Amino acid sequence: MTRIDQTDHADARQHAENRAAGGGVDGRDLAIGALSVTAVILLTAFITVQALRPQSATAFTTGGRGAGQGGQVGKYVIGTAMLDPTVDLVFVHNTENGLMNVYAFNAAAGQSELVNQINMNEVTEEVLRLRDELRDLRERRRRPRQPWMLPPRPTVPRENPSP
Repeated sequence: MTRIDQTDHADARQHAENRAAGGGVDGRDLAIGALSVTAVILLTAFITVQALRPQSATAFTTGGRGAGQGGQVGKYVIGTAMLDPTVDLVFVHNTENGLMNVYAFNAAAGQSELVNQINMNEVTEEVLRLRDELRDLRERRRRPRQPWMLPPRPTVPRENPSP
């Protein structure tokens, strides 16, 4: 055995003898314990940070379309969208009175500005009216024609069966 191996074996033998004799905690045990406690604290902190990560409220696009994020807070529904690569929009819809404000960020002024205010109740009524008209058109096309509306059938002479 080399001198290093003999030293390692002697340290391990002395550590085992101290433990067997109830000699208490030596430096090695203290370091292992401190490192174990530190690892548990760091793991717990990492899991907590990952679970409680706040949700970002940035607009994003998918497939070239302006699909954003949204949420609801009380009577307000809030959403984001990207108009183009330089303009993000924020929609705030008050569900009680039906008004929706559209805001855009003005980089020159350094603030958000009201772009438009839309009465969603009127828009909803118009959409429902158009939906009903479309449904009526589809039903008229699907209805079977009445017998008097069909063209006459061509008659085919029947052969007389021979007895």
